Amino acid sequence: MGEVFGGHRALGAFWLIMEAFVKKQVFYNPRVFLEKTLPKEGEILVKVGDRVKPFDVLGFTYVSLTRQRLSVPKDGKILVAEGEKVSYNQPLVKIRRFLGSHEIKSPIPGTVNLLSKAELEIISEPEKYNLISGIEAEAVKIVPRLSVLLKSEATVVRGVWACGQEKAGEVKILKATNEELRTSDLSADDFGKILVFPGALSDAVLKKAKMVGVAGIVCASVESGSKSCQTNLLLTEGFGTAFMTKELADFLATVAVRTAVISPQRRQLLVPGLALDRSVLDEEYPARAEIVKGSRVQILNWPYFGQVGRVSEILESYKFESGLIEPALSVTLENKEEVWVPAVNVLILSGNSV
Repeated sequence: MGEVFGGHRALGAFWLIMEAFVKKQVFYNPRVFLEKTLPKEGEILVKVGDRVKPFDVLGFTYVSLTRQRLSVPKDGKILVAEGEKVSYNQPLVKIRRFLGSHEIKSPIPGTVNLLSKAELEIISEPEKYNLISGIEAEAVKIVPRLSVLLKSEATVVRGVWACGQEKAGEVKILKATNEELRTSDLSADDFGKILVFPGALSDAVLKKAKMVGVAGIVCASVESGSKSCQTNLLLTEGFGTAFMTKELADFLATVAVRTAVISPQRRQLLVPGLALDRSVLDEEYPARAEIVKGSRVQILNWPYFGQVGRVSEILESYKFESGLIEPALSVTLENKEEVWVPAVNVLILSGNSV
């Protein structure tokens, strides 16, 4: 039954088996499906069975890519009509003043859309929009004039939170360490790329990334209040100042310059064509394993959220400062600090997870 130390009971060999979910962040999936859809009906250029490469054009359509809204003052007179085509710098609204008049001119060439008496917009002329594959894959289903379903194999990085839209891009490692990332570390060269950072990002960096036009960001965590979706984002750990495990950061460094797909709906980063380990497949249900001394775990509760360490002691009953009494683990963090955490608030880091 174990011995009692200071009111706590040490876990005996036959007293209780503690288990936790195994955190498997990287795995191989032989059947990855991605649907590529035109923003409006157009032409699909591939057929079922075709093999495509990352930069192949699957189809095209014509869409207006720019809309400019303009406010009309109460004393302004609209000079154009609904549906009228206008040129750049053409007067749209005339505003009468005591000592003269002022004009609001069109910022772009396009077509007028009168939204109300107080607002109008100029819609740019339709431009050709190409639907790019983004991955090496096989076309397995076609919706005429609209979409293509692609099938590929991929190594998948699973996150815990995400937002935004699915986007393909070249992977770029911003920094290989957990040092602070500043807005000055982002530049126009990052346009269209999927940026990877192993540490925590500030709201200012996320806003800069949106301005630069990155395809997406994969990072460990963001500030707790940064739940507004500034760009396509995948968090591997959560909110706050958590960091990626060394194994995950090292793996992501190996996929730099490869084309990948950030898929916020699935909370995943897909690296098509990369078969990391065909024996490690995605499972419908997370695996569980026994917690033993020496188990490498990641903590899920504050103030140690996201930190990694090894189990040094297991107690069947432990009283925390909050008054809660429950099974607990003593964990030696990577910085050598010893902390007590509830046994239910850890994930086991699998040696096969990366």
